[in-house]
Formats: sequence, structure tokens, C-alpha cells
Amino acid sequence: MISFRNTAIGLAFLALHACFVSTEPLLPSGQGARIADGPVEICGEGGEDCHAAAFEDDTYIVYPPPDAEDEAPLRLRFLDLADSDLGQVWLGEVELRDPDDDESIWYYGVAHPMPENTGGVTRFEMVQPDCMDATLRQAARYGIEPLDSHTCSISDIASLAAYLVEAHGEDFNDPDWWRDPD
Repeated sequence: MISFRNTAIGLAFLALHACFVSTEPLLPSGQGARIADGPVEICGEGGEDCHAAAFEDDTYIVYPPPDAEDEAPLRLRFLDLADSDLGQVWLGEVELRDPDDDESIWYYGVAHPMPENTGGVTRFEMVQPDCMDATLRQAARYGIEPLDSHTCSISDIASLAAYLVEAHGEDFNDPDWWRDPD
């Protein structure tokens, strides 16, 4: 079992729901999108627990705080997913790397810009839709494979994107859903 310490960085969205995961990155290298001009903060559910993210190449990087220098940075890449009444919705790929053996696992969630822009910083709320909400038909159609009661394996970014739009496209317009996507 991989013991990822960089969850201590504080992005609570990584552990709260049944997660979409992959043992390899699904977003092709070089295809991560810049989600805003200028400084960005990535926030967990409800806009809480925000962290500055630096954009390098096609990746946003959340560096651990100075008192956690042994933790690996959190790496996030985004893909344009859908328009909503609340702004553009992005599909996010989050790499968690174990600093002890350099193994990684990738988590997937959705993000949208928060309405308030604080001091020129654009904040994005990121949540993980519950993978256990997929019907048997959706799971078969989109390649969603439950691994246990908390995680589902996925193997194709386009299929995940199509599922999220089908299952949650209307939810993306609802501020209450972003606060509690269950």
C-alpha cells in the first residue's frame, strides 16, 4: 500500500468521497490546460483549504509548506470539461506521489472558478463526484470499475469526461452541489 504523505498539504477533496483513480496518468503529456491568467489557488469542497498553485509547462504544482519539506509536491493538470452557469468546469487530474519510492496514483475531480477573486488570485473549488453514483449501465458504458466501497478505477480520460457531463452536467450549475456533491 502506498503511503502518500502529501495529502497533508490539506486538499481535503482527495479523501472525502468515493474516488475515480488510475495507476497511470490519463491526460496525455503536454495537454494540460492553463485554467486562468495570473495566480491560482486550488480549494477543497466549499471553497475551504485553499493552496497556491504554480503553473509549470502543462501542470499546476502545489508545493508543501516549509515545515513539510519531506513531502512531495501535489501535481494537477486540467482539461476543459463543460460550460456552466457558474463558469467553466474543468476535469482535474491530481498526481499523488509517494516520496519514499516514487510511486504515483492519479485522482480525478472537477473544478470551477469561485465567484470572488481575492487580490488578483483566481480560486478554483475542486470536488470529487462520488464514483459509486454511476449506474451499472453507466459503469459498463464508460469503463468505471468499482475497486472497493471508496474507489473506482478508470482507464480513459475521454470516457470519464463523457460520464461526468452525462451524470453531473446539470449539477455543475448548482452552487449547492459544489458544496456537497453527494
